[in-house]
Amino acid sequence: MSIVSLTNVEKSFADRRLFTTVSFALDRHDHAVLVGRNGSGKTTLLRLVAGTEPASSGTIARARGKRVWLHEQTPELNRDQPISDYLLTAFGDAVRLESEIRSVEQTLSSLNEQSPELHDVMLAYQQLQRRFEAAGGYRYRGELTAVLEGLGFPETLLERRLLSLSGGELTRVTLARALLAAHDRRLLERVGSRVLSLEHEHVETMGCDFTTYVREREAGQAVVARRYEQDQQKLEQLQRFYDRFHAKKLKAKQAQAKLTQMERIKSQMKAPLRAERGLRLNLPQPAPSARVVLELKAPRLTIGGADQAGGARTLIRDLDAVIERGEKVALLGPNGAGKTTLAETIVGLRALADGAVHIGHNVRLAYFSQQGRELDEALTMLQCVLPLVGHDEEQARRLLGRFLFSADDVVKPVAKLSGGERSRLRLLTLLVGKANFLVLDEPTNHLDVTSVEALAEALREYTGTMLLITHDRHLIHTVAARVLEIHDQQLLNHLSVERYWEARAARGGHLGASTEAAADAPAASRGVRDEAAAAKARPDPELERRRRARLRGVEAEMLKAEKRLGDIDHELAQPQTYQDRPRAAALVDERTATETRLEKLYGQWEELLGES
Repeated sequence: MSIVSLTNVEKSFADRRLFTTVSFALDRHDHAVLVGRNGSGKTTLLRLVAGTEPASSGTIARARGKRVWLHEQTPELNRDQPISDYLLTAFGDAVRLESEIRSVEQTLSSLNEQSPELHDVMLAYQQLQRRFEAAGGYRYRGELTAVLEGLGFPETLLERRLLSLSGGELTRVTLARALLAAHDRRLLERVGSRVLSLEHEHVETMGCDFTTYVREREAGQAVVARRYEQDQQKLEQLQRFYDRFHAKKLKAKQAQAKLTQMERIKSQMKAPLRAERGLRLNLPQPAPSARVVLELKAPRLTIGGADQAGGARTLIRDLDAVIERGEKVALLGPNGAGKTTLAETIVGLRALADGAVHIGHNVRLAYFSQQGRELDEALTMLQCVLPLVGHDEEQARRLLGRFLFSADDVVKPVAKLSGGERSRLRLLTLLVGKANFLVLDEPTNHLDVTSVEALAEALREYTGTMLLITHDRHLIHTVAARVLEIHDQQLLNHLSVERYWEARAARGGHLGASTEAAADAPAASRGVRDEAAAAKARPDPELERRRRARLRGVEAEMLKAEKRLGDIDHELAQPQTYQDRPRAAALVDERTATETRLEKLYGQWEELLGES
């Protein structure tokens, strides 16, 4: 049974067509993955499926009694709204009917058995109860509790306001609202049994997982390319025959037949997909700042306030951290730990109740927020960039082109941008400036794989100072030199990415292996607790020496495999790679083998850590 079906759907904005003749159906229990490059129209297609935006032409049918709910990339929120009110909008009919039932109950309580209107009010009450039951009214509070638990939220969350949430918590709350409206908890358990690929104005559907899709897509493109080349050669041969003999009386009829054959081949030819342009980021190398870029010292970092339900909530205690010039630091921790709140405090969007944030001399700070509210929705892309380049329109257009915006795109209002387009424009406005301290909160959230690779490489080459919040493991390894981790309301300092992963693995009941980390800590890290300081027991010296030797060997292999994986991904991101199809196929196979090997190495690594 189809929940939603699209037939020959087309969507255009002004003179730009996003897609045409799109036809597919989503059946009950389908778990489909929609893929495509930034700006290709993925979000618009989802809005068409959800019914929040109309199609330009074609038919979209939805099953009666079924609801489609869209979780937007950047949902509009009343941040001062109670969380309970926000989540309950997912049960619109049930909540409204429950309110009407309470109102009728009050009316009934004021009537006696002789009241002439008693009969009509009782009928209305019975009808409301039936409608309430049909709308899931007797289930919705249980579903609310179940989804909150599934996403790791306590039920006491309902007492708080949206304003009191960290960035990660806010994302999970908006997701909870979408899940509650969908009424399908299996969405949390199974994802990705079908792929919908949006490319070059069309949607291709494949009944497989994403990995199989990538492999078969590459193989299919290779076949199309070979056939196209063969057809081109055949056309050249036929054209030569026609040119040579069409004027000769004895061969004219045959020449005309060749011309007909050429037209038939042309009508059936399918050109291979053209290579997509990649994002080109050349970050300006900034002017130097003072040695100490950031000093942060406070007894606690809190969110919310005494005037809100639940009062102020402490996220981190005893903050004492320093970041020096040129350092690239990853700020990591689970959703809701306070990463975004800390970033907003550093850049001045939130005030500390007690303590101080000191930004060093000649530090020019730029902030990329997770929620993406920095851009003026009323301006066009060109208007956003012009002030950054002295109102030189030619230079502004060139910059926008480097970030994959066409000449027609640049006059598009910010309000009409897709999530990926918005991210690219924000990166442009951030990176073109003269900032020497970048605070980046999930900068890759809405970027495609190729753009993520370009950003990672650009940030690796950047000579300024950086604080990076991300869940992208490749980005962490490519960019960060050390890690600040929020764990158990503490800000922990790890002197390298490897030691961060080691500490995480050791936290499962095992001891850390780098007790010397505290002695190696630079002055810039004074006062920040090092996770390795928690180690108390010491193993047998000889056994420990052998374990450490094996551990170093495995770590070296892991780093080598991770570097090779990065090199392969970089090569696969280059359009010219696919000119040599055997080479491209070999790279895909090598990447799969390297990933498998890396997972085994991670397992060996954790086993060795567990022997300490």
